[in-house]
Amino acid sequence: MLNIISEIETCWSLQDKDQLVRFIANLNARLNGQAIVCIAAGRMGYSMRGFAMRLMHIGESSYFMGDTCIPRIDSNSVVIFSSVSGETRSNILYAKQAKEVGSTVFTITQDIHSTLAQLSDEVLTINCGHTGQVMKTLAEQYTFLLYDYIISELQKLRGLPESALLSNHSCLE
Repeated sequence: MLNIISEIETCWSLQDKDQLVRFIANLNARLNGQAIVCIAAGRMGYSMRGFAMRLMHIGESSYFMGDTCIPRIDSNSVVIFSSVSGETRSNILYAKQAKEVGSTVFTITQDIHSTLAQLSDEVLTINCGHTGQVMKTLAEQYTFLLYDYIISELQKLRGLPESALLSNHSCLE
């Protein structure tokens, strides 16, 4: 377990904190109660699904691609992608479609030069390179924690008390 925690700490130490602050500020400025669609494939999708839920907890209308009830996106919408490579074909297709209707595209990726990053209005790069874990597990773990950090910063920026988040938390559990 300590090796996993150490790898996550390394990712955080390599995180460009200035870029992260800008990303959070720009995301906060762009969120306006309109549709937010979160998109990621595979296990990255699990961390992104958690982010979509937390966005809803802070009062946003957020959805995860693949769920049954996804609203139509338009120029007021925000589409957020998470892709380690930035080359996942389905994500690229969705990003092109989002841009065609004027949506704002945010992306979290390791490759600032990827196709997905180039299609984006705002990019947050992560650095989860070498790992002793299976495949891309480190990036999945790191983004899950990173998304909770982003939400906590959005909560602070908006001055939202914990009770505001709890009021949006499901009671059907």
